[in-house]
Amino acid sequence: MKKKIIKVLVIIALMLVCFVIQSFWSKQNSSIVPTPNFLLILVCIFGFMRGSNYGCVIGLFCGLLVDFEYADIVGLYAFLYMICGFFSGTLKRLFYSENVLMPLVLVACNDFIYNLALYIFRFLLRAI
Repeated sequence: MKKKIIKVLVIIALMLVCFVIQSFWSKQNSSIVPTPNFLLILVCIFGFMRGSNYGCVIGLFCGLLVDFEYADIVGLYAFLYMICGFFSGTLKRLFYSENVLMPLVLVACNDFIYNLALYIFRFLLRAI
């Protein structure tokens, strides 16, 4: 029981640290350098290593962090992060600790899916 509580606290700390770093970095370098999406990387890696349930739950909480801080519609980012976490979790059977290329490709694909869905939901459906 104590190990589960420590595991949950570590995951919460990782989410908060990634959120703070991502927020600080995007505010400091918003016009100069494109900023990495650390929360999406965290969701992809946890989904890929632990499965689709972990990916969905961590995606939900990371998305809610972003929703409450930046979004005008609550739930959109949570939905997108959950989809990315689920997609990463379905590829858990391909996880090998020696393979470095697979997580990199997975994060790149999830980033493309995330940004495409964000473009569709935030900009293309704006006039409807």
